[in-house]
Amino acid sequence: MPALSTYTTTQLSAMTTADVRALSQADIISLTTTQAAALETTFISGLSSTQVGYLETADLAKLATGTLNALVASQLPGLKAAQVTALSSTQVEALTSSFVGSLSVDQVKAISSSNVGALTTSNVVGLTTAQIAALSNAQASKLSTAALNALSTDKFATLTATQLNALTVTQWGGLNTTQLGALSNAKLAVISTANLNSISTTNISGITSSQITALSASQIQSLNSAKLDALATTSLRNLSVAQVQMLTTGQVSTLGTDKLNLLTSTQIGSLKAGQLVALTTAQARSLTSDTVMGLTKGSWVLCRLLIWLH
Repeated sequence: MPALSTYTTTQLSAMTTADVRALSQADIISLTTTQAAALETTFISGLSSTQVGYLETADLAKLATGTLNALVASQLPGLKAAQVTALSSTQVEALTSSFVGSLSVDQVKAISSSNVGALTTSNVVGLTTAQIAALSNAQASKLSTAALNALSTDKFATLTATQLNALTVTQWGGLNTTQLGALSNAKLAVISTANLNSISTTNISGITSSQITALSASQIQSLNSAKLDALATTSLRNLSVAQVQMLTTGQVSTLGTDKLNLLTSTQIGSLKAGQLVALTTAQARSLTSDTVMGLTKGSWVLCRLLIWLH
């Protein structure tokens, strides 16, 4: 048999599965990058798992996307970490979801961070919860916002607190309400203030009434008035007395009158003197009789005095 490196494209295409299976490690290594670029699915699908591991990284990186996707789950265990790392972003972008899901955890970890960013909404859904949990912080930070939002909620919720904090403000800014609502209270409670405040005004309403109770003082104080106004009614009304008292005077003074009156009488009654003083005339006058029922006599007098002074 002549050296495989001398085969023409036509000769390679004519090889049967039996012919391919008879190739030695030396034969496969002898393939040139030019030949690799011309290989058809019949050749690739004929390789055993062991033979797949013989493909040089330069040759593997030259495979057409359709040819690469011809590899099936039983062949993929043969792929070495170095081979996975050598895949081009174009190849990773074109991988099928079944191909992605069939990779081992170690193989997924071998995908370069930049190539993780090439995963699409179509193939990222193939990632398993085990694969997602194994992503490095660098890999997680490269997932596109579209890819993150394409994950099912149970898969998205698999991301660890460390991985979540590794996401960029751009990624957090693009997370939809469904994904935000899927996070556990414990994970949301350790998200950096920069990431929390990067959530868009539209999507922050995804934070549930249960999650809101887990936010720390620094997290609550990092939210601007527009974000506070955008919180769902149930979430706003679920702020604990301690959390209400964490609000800065700047936050209190810019809270919309409609949102202010959504607070319960207990929440309004918990406002400190400094927070009451920060109320604008419009805010103080908007308080309904039901809302002010929680105010102490002293707070009520202070509130009335503020209205009179203004």
